[in-house]
Amino acid sequence: MQNVVPNVVGKLVQNLVPPGISPFVDFRVPAPVQVNDARASRAAYARQTDTEFVQMLDGFRASGGLARFQEVAERCEHRGGPDIATLSACLARKEIICFEWQSQLWMPLFQFNPLHMTIRPQIQPVVAELSCIYGPWDLAFWFSQPNPWLTDRAPADALLSDLPMVLQAARADRFISN
Repeated sequence: MQNVVPNVVGKLVQNLVPPGISPFVDFRVPAPVQVNDARASRAAYARQTDTEFVQMLDGFRASGGLARFQEVAERCEHRGGPDIATLSACLARKEIICFEWQSQLWMPLFQFNPLHMTIRPQIQPVVAELSCIYGPWDLAFWFSQPNPWLTDRAPADALLSDLPMVLQAARADRFISN
């Protein structure tokens, strides 16, 4: 009986298929052409970082904005602030925020006194709390966005008027991430 079923099915298929055409044609829909996954991923990442950069521009506007590292160094030089070696040392020690976007280094200006371009001491303990969990980009983003621990104020906006609350928000976010 087992041999009869395949033979019967085979004869039925042969009778239904026109001569010269194989009865064993794959009628599945071909898979769509795959886009280079790495290229698509890079494009998605670029769109994401561009969007976040614009959000940071908006978020830092009230507290002084963003400037390229070279511009900050020039302002510091003209106004008696730290020289480029001191700025670089502070960056290496993760005492201030600097991040890269489109091959340029950017710094939020809320970290500096606008008159003398000296580094505000309030920034350092907050950066110390968060630099162990955030890289430079995420750290800058954290400072620029409304924070529920600060009644939806951005930490950059609240830093000078409410350092203890900003420090508490940083500790809470560090605790939650661990």
